[in-house]
Amino acid sequence: MVSVSGIVSGIDTKAIIKAMVNAQSQPIRRMERAKAGLSIKVSKIGDIKSKLTSLSTLAESFKDVEGVLKYNATSSAESVFTVTSDGTASPGSYSIDVTQLATAEKDRSVAFSGGAFDEVKAGTVSITLDDGSSADITVADGETLTDVKNKINAADLDVDASIINDGTNAYLQIVSRNTGHEVGGAASDAITITETYTGGTGTELGLSEVSAATNATFTIDTGISVEKKSNTVSDVLEGVTFDLLTTGSSNLDVEVDKTGTKDTIQSFVDSFNEVLGLIVPELRVSAETEPLTSLGGDFLIRKIQSDINSVISQRIDGMTSAYRSLSEIGIETGADGLLTVDSTKLDAALSGDIVAVGNLFAADTIGVAQQVIDLAEGYIDSTDGLLKSRTDSLNDRIDDIDDNIFKQQGRIEALQTRLQKQFTAMETAMSKINAQGGALTSFMGSQNSG
Repeated sequence: MVSVSGIVSGIDTKAIIKAMVNAQSQPIRRMERAKAGLSIKVSKIGDIKSKLTSLSTLAESFKDVEGVLKYNATSSAESVFTVTSDGTASPGSYSIDVTQLATAEKDRSVAFSGGAFDEVKAGTVSITLDDGSSADITVADGETLTDVKNKINAADLDVDASIINDGTNAYLQIVSRNTGHEVGGAASDAITITETYTGGTGTELGLSEVSAATNATFTIDTGISVEKKSNTVSDVLEGVTFDLLTTGSSNLDVEVDKTGTKDTIQSFVDSFNEVLGLIVPELRVSAETEPLTSLGGDFLIRKIQSDINSVISQRIDGMTSAYRSLSEIGIETGADGLLTVDSTKLDAALSGDIVAVGNLFAADTIGVAQQVIDLAEGYIDSTDGLLKSRTDSLNDRIDDIDDNIFKQQGRIEALQTRLQKQFTAMETAMSKINAQGGALTSFMGSQNSG
């Protein structure tokens, strides 16, 4: 439809329509501001949920004492063995004398003068390990030394087969992937090979032991002898793992790593403060606070802060170790609402009873770590967590605003169309009146002239 704007009437109808539409658009602008504020709130809650999730993940590692406490384990001669420790270790010094390393059994075939593709006599090669696993390798007529090697490597067995070529002859060699043999058993039982042949051509493997399996043997201090299948030993001293490298003597020292433990505890406090750093500023409402975007009036956010403060300040019922609250080891809430660590107090706790410090966090079902996990889960659960419910509620309000904006825009568009039609009709009518007036004036003029 053609729109006429004040050509006849001299009235700026476009300006009038624009003013009327603008007046009707005020509610839309208010709704858009409210929507933007709700979107910011959704984003803030998402950030809080993310930090709570990170805190819960970190707390999982604190459920075990070794995740909290750190020890330094050192070897005076790292050429003999290296050592590591975890939070279950106990301080102490030990003299270790390594007399033998663990080695794997090796078996080798007879010489095959035709090389890696020389024919092996058809039959069955049965391989049994001392852990009870076994495999039967079937050799078909015409198969070569390489074929047999590939079949052994394809079997579900902890051995590796290879071909050694000395320039004249080829040999099939089988090596156990595991060192040693069952303690108390025969070394020859590490790998047992039985060969049965049915073919008429080719060469029998004739596998025989060329290197016997040996167990690692060492003594701890005086009179304690240890024999192990592996050179990696983790079940002799609690919380200590050492790797034997060669025979010889070395001293093993395990000491409390206060710095490492303090750093670990500080990381826990820092993760708490990442959550509180998002919550505390929201709860400081002032005249400058923007109500559309602030979470200051949200009861759920205040509840999160309250629950965190409860975990920090409470004395844990049922805790039997020396420390029953975080404040007793120097962790408290500061004036700014964030957690602080009293280094002097924490040092004293680590020097006094470091195991009790670990238990404060790791005690089953009641430790701080489990309490944090339980607290966080109630908020961050993806199905029925409180933060998900709050986010869903805010998003529902955003959807409602979008619906209202859409409806309001429809009404404004209808109003604009109606006004344009009305003003156009007015201009058209005035144009016709003016035309008729002109014709009448002309007619009257001609009559007067006559």
